[in-house]
Amino acid sequence: MMRVICSGFVTLGLVFAASASAQAPDLATLDLVLRSVPDGPVARVREASIPPADFIGLYKEQVALASRSKKTIPDADRIQIALRCLGMLIENEILFQEAQKRKLSVTEQELQEGWRREVSFMQQRLGQGKPKPPTEAEILQHAGATKEQALKELGRSLVIEKARQAIINEKGVKVTDEDVARYYAEMKDKVKRPAQLHLKQIYLKALRTNDPEPKRQLARKKAEDALKRIRSGQSFESVAKNVSEGLGKEQGGDLGMMVVQDLPPFLVEKTHHMKPGDVSDVIESDYGFHVIQLVESVAAQDVSLAEAKPRLKQQLILEKGSKAVREFCKTVADTPDAVQVFLDIDKQAALHPGLLEELGAR
Repeated sequence: MMRVICSGFVTLGLVFAASASAQAPDLATLDLVLRSVPDGPVARVREASIPPADFIGLYKEQVALASRSKKTIPDADRIQIALRCLGMLIENEILFQEAQKRKLSVTEQELQEGWRREVSFMQQRLGQGKPKPPTEAEILQHAGATKEQALKELGRSLVIEKARQAIINEKGVKVTDEDVARYYAEMKDKVKRPAQLHLKQIYLKALRTNDPEPKRQLARKKAEDALKRIRSGQSFESVAKNVSEGLGKEQGGDLGMMVVQDLPPFLVEKTHHMKPGDVSDVIESDYGFHVIQLVESVAAQDVSLAEAKPRLKQQLILEKGSKAVREFCKTVADTPDAVQVFLDIDKQAALHPGLLEELGAR
């Protein structure tokens, strides 16, 4: 069995990652990793089992994230993702058991504050490119969970984080100014203020999955008419206030300055050949139809040590803390019979010539 390395990460709200696993899998479409998932637990830490649904949900989410940067995920990369996911789940269970051993708990206030943060995060994540963020009920529906289930999972994640922090404190993890300066020198080419875009938008809703074609055609015509009004001399702001169904309507469609990575790619791509003041053609997306005006484009910029110091210090603390937690978890995992893994990736990999050799070379 391949060796599993603990990842050093705790995922809050893991219930949101597991929603895709609730449906029965189509065996014809399963990749190499999913074919390796047993009917029972994927791993066991002491007496606690890690169910396959937890692994499948997390694995699918991580593959989806990886697919943003490349369309095809090779089998070797999928296996690496799978091992990281399994390591995360095993580490979380080790830390949860450690929290129970230390009698760590979460207060109701901490739980409710954590829930508010989680809902806000999911609203930002699921609301990108949409006219308004999803409600709490819609988030739970997307996750395929009740609020009671979500709070239970969140409470478990928060107590895991307390165990992590306790271990980090005991290990005396610290970051000095000299550490930050050295890290900045190593990372200077990558430490930049992100590129930003200031856009105005007119949005006409027409969800591709729900709206009948006549309704979609009507939305397209409204967008085209809005563009004609702008080109005939009416201001973008007045037309947006009159017809837009999207965010910032009351502000004339003004979305403000936003980090490029936080904007839908189909909008960012359209700005590549626009100058400040330019208005786009009608843009079609899965959400409907858009007309945008580029107000300002700010390229990524170098950041000084003084500006970068707070973020770099936090990043170093996270890295050093994760290393301390990994070492703690490795001690537990190396104890005879403490951790058992049932995800049989070796068997599936052996069916693909050269794959094991490729993994061994990494």
